[in-house]
Amino acid sequence: NYKLEIDRLIDTPDFEWANNESNKTRDISNKGDFGKKAVQALEKLKTIDPACGSGAFPIGMLQELMRIYGRLNRTANEYEIKLKILENNIYGVDIEPMAVEISRLRAFLALVVDQEYNEKNKNGGIDTLPNLEFKFVCANSLISLDKQGELYDGLTSGKKSKVIDLEKELAEIKKKYFKADYLKKKELEAKLDDLLGVSGMFESKKYQQLRTYHPIKQISPASFYEQKLMHDVENDFDIVIGNPPYVSTKGVKDVDKKEMEKQFGFADDLYSHFYFKGLD
Repeated sequence: NYKLEIDRLIDTPDFEWANNESNKTRDISNKGDFGKKAVQALEKLKTIDPACGSGAFPIGMLQELMRIYGRLNRTANEYEIKLKILENNIYGVDIEPMAVEISRLRAFLALVVDQEYNEKNKNGGIDTLPNLEFKFVCANSLISLDKQGELYDGLTSGKKSKVIDLEKELAEIKKKYFKADYLKKKELEAKLDDLLGVSGMFESKKYQQLRTYHPIKQISPASFYEQKLMHDVENDFDIVIGNPPYVSTKGVKDVDKKEMEKQFGFADDLYSHFYFKGLD
């Protein structure tokens, strides 16, 4: 009965797990059918905190997943598991740029404490840390990207008219950036600056939204959130975590209130919108 095994794997207190020999021999093994399927499920798991603040809930989820991985395989390398979790499982969004920076920093620190020195490593004995700009993003998670205006007819000064698929271009840069070295990062940053600097006479609402998204030098939030573009997640998230802001929409811009009314049917207390967004 997998349900009972899953409940036992997740909910057994640490002291009981450590002192129960049947747990150690049965569940801390990827050789068994349950262990294999549990690891496969963990690798596909997608969790998001749509109002992550300084990252307390995502880091809490990181620790919880580490605990489960450790029970499935006690010989696993903690650094490699943390890196895998951050790369595949955990995502965060917040409207405050500083909060997003702190979330990224906390994730970096969580990795650094488990990284071992290796004198054979070409990067001064340690691995290059991943770039988390595309894991924790600064955006308005309650506003969706407009569906219209897939392509933009950009008339740039002194150049011929050209069609730019900005959403596709942003997605390509994001894909290359996670494990890029310093020089490659600078190259991609310059390309992103050029791309977002293009302006013209015909800007769709979608294009205007896309131009607010600058994940590498984010000094203000993107005016929207789109999970495929920003987090490369096509299907629904499996788990939504977090502690939404328990405030009214009093300080929200009128244009955003109208958009919230359009998407949710009301523009009331913000936490209500986060509940609906989480269920969605």
